[in-house]
Amino acid sequence: MSPVETVEKRPPMASPGPGKLLSRAFAGRSHWWGTAGTIVAVVALSFLGSDFQMRQWSQWLVFSILALSFVWVWGHGGVFSFAQVAFFGLGAYTYGVVSLNLVSVTGETGTALLAGVIAGGLLAALIGYFLFYGNVSDVYVAIATLAVSLVFYTFMSSTADAKYTIGKAHLGGFNGMIGIPSLNLGLNKDLSFTFFGRDYFVLVGVVAVIVALVIVMLRQTAFGRKLAAIRVNESRAALLGIRVPRQKLLALVISGGMAGLAGGLYAAWGNFVDPTAFGLQMATLLAVWVVAGGKSSVVGAFVGVFLIQQVTNKIASTGSTYTPLVLGLILIVIVLTLPKGIAPAIGAGLGWLRSRLTKKQQTPGAGEPSKSSGKDMAELLDSLRLSNGLVLEAVHVKKSFGGVNAVRDVSAKFGPVGAYCLIGPNGAGKSTFFHALVGTHTLTGGSVTVNGTSVSNRDASWRVRHGISIKSQVPSLFPELSVRENVWIAAQATANSVAEADHVTASVLAWLGYDEFGAAAPVENVAHGDQQWLDIAMALAQQPRTLFLDEPAAGMGKVESSRVAEMVRKVAQHIPVIVVDHDMEFVRQLDAPISVLHQGELLVTGTLEELRDNEQVQRVYLGRS
Repeated sequence: MSPVETVEKRPPMASPGPGKLLSRAFAGRSHWWGTAGTIVAVVALSFLGSDFQMRQWSQWLVFSILALSFVWVWGHGGVFSFAQVAFFGLGAYTYGVVSLNLVSVTGETGTALLAGVIAGGLLAALIGYFLFYGNVSDVYVAIATLAVSLVFYTFMSSTADAKYTIGKAHLGGFNGMIGIPSLNLGLNKDLSFTFFGRDYFVLVGVVAVIVALVIVMLRQTAFGRKLAAIRVNESRAALLGIRVPRQKLLALVISGGMAGLAGGLYAAWGNFVDPTAFGLQMATLLAVWVVAGGKSSVVGAFVGVFLIQQVTNKIASTGSTYTPLVLGLILIVIVLTLPKGIAPAIGAGLGWLRSRLTKKQQTPGAGEPSKSSGKDMAELLDSLRLSNGLVLEAVHVKKSFGGVNAVRDVSAKFGPVGAYCLIGPNGAGKSTFFHALVGTHTLTGGSVTVNGTSVSNRDASWRVRHGISIKSQVPSLFPELSVRENVWIAAQATANSVAEADHVTASVLAWLGYDEFGAAAPVENVAHGDQQWLDIAMALAQQPRTLFLDEPAAGMGKVESSRVAEMVRKVAQHIPVIVVDHDMEFVRQLDAPISVLHQGELLVTGTLEELRDNEQVQRVYLGRS
């Protein structure tokens, strides 16, 4: 095992105290009370509607579960997957095949429903592996998943021949599979219950509410927060060490299981399924439901389905053929007037009304970071416990873009402690060399080693997880998320536990000077200079063993630049800090060895005083003859 892989694990932070655990438990109670209240409402509603309404609403609840799977994978995970209808259709057919063959033996169809969930998840795992580990871009993910659904539609449409029979189940081609048993839950023929009418409505309602609760709870986990970060800024998430393909794959598998569950319930509801479950119309309807209700809203999934299906049924009852046109117009109006969807718009309106009634208004400027009131740097370093700096070495590194040689045969060594500067005129290759060291650029030649072991074939995400932390030239944050969430995601990506991530986040926010209100503010509302500090803080929150900073003081005034320089000097007492910059005043304050690059080559290395007297530096960097 390499020296990088045998990193000495930091001892885990102490677990949160009883008070903190108790507060978390009470904070989560609102979800449970809401779930219980909704289930009671579903049961009460089952006594109010007619038998026809119960059957119709049961179908809409099944569609709501399908919509929830799309809300999860697209609204929260950022993966636009048309394959949801493929998972749905496969779950329905799987339920039909398994139930037709087993119900006479076991007397129940719960096993068939479980098989539908598993089938949807397995198909999602297969598709997601090739898409995400193949680095397929988002646009092509949508196209590829739509193609999968259409392939299933075409194949299932051609299964009318009698040879397409699995045991007692005939696939049926365009005519579909008929005679599918209703949902029957129990242990055997004597201990089982078949769900019809109102009973089925209550069951599907409870299942839908539970699926919604699962999504809400998943969003609050470390996995859910990482997934949100990937949706907002995938490249930054990778630079924090988050395994982006794995997170996306897991999100798609979960959504596939949900869609498979909806498919099984659909087949049990209608006792029938045909290839239209995989069709383009179904895929389009799914997108309309979610966009109308709100793509990131769990409640919106129900609102979108019930609203659109109600409108569709009303139009169909008149004998009109203009349903697609009307739905298109509704969708256009919603996108233009309520871009976040109906449910989020209603929620925002209720929030505004509540704030007006209670007159709870924040003081202008409250919670804005005050750098002078933050913790001392020494306290932060004690909390981070930076240690065991890496020795990073570039050996004859080369990087070309087409016919342009951006870096030509550069060798340098950094670590295990101390600050190091890379400077040079525009086009000198310093940023390219920086990216070659951190792994965001693949090498054309040479190698990069860490503690004597080559990491040239490792990407930036892997290097971050093994001790390298990066602050890019332009602040790269998660603008839709809060300040606290940004820091927490960075800390948790490399922490040993959630408790450690919480501790580091609190320390970093205290150092920055954020109060509770300021830490809860969206990053998109934070000033540019504060965004620079936040980006630096996120790099520190990863408790690195080597820190890379690309123009960390860009856009800051003299006072702030001096503070950044002081921070670099203190951190450099524990680990190596490699800084790329062209501000000579800032470089002077670092009091560190400087490497000058010119035309992709290492020109000279030395102190600032030595470089001032160097004729080559004066000629190529300062423009003196």
